[in-house]
Amino acid sequence: MKPVLRYIKRNAVPGDIIYANFASCPALKYYSERKLVPLPWICGSPPKINGSNFFKDVKVLTHYSRVWVVFSHVYNLPSIYYGTSFLPILNHYGTLIQSFQTQSAKTFLYKMKPELKPQGKTP
Repeated sequence: MKPVLRYIKRNAVPGDIIYANFASCPALKYYSERKLVPLPWICGSPPKINGSNFFKDVKVLTHYSRVWVVFSHVYNLPSIYYGTSFLPILNHYGTLIQSFQTQSAKTFLYKMKPELKPQGKTP
């Protein structure tokens, strides 16, 4: 996680925010208490099999211009995060700008599309 946070610190601009997947939140809290998290951050919702909670999270993220999405501690449900739910929803409402990963954590920087505020169900 520390290399990901260092990468974000080097590449962040004022107004950026970190969105941490639910499993990453304890680690972000730990590093935040030690002043190692370079930006304000929000904790994601616990995963559901159908991904409905991710759509609610993306609604919040569309209020920001740039969002650093941080994933760590994703061992048993990678398809929910990466393939079938969260990232496809995020790709609809934002544009991937850059990414960085280590063996245990990943970050994706998204520029959100302000013209696409979610209004209802997932696309």
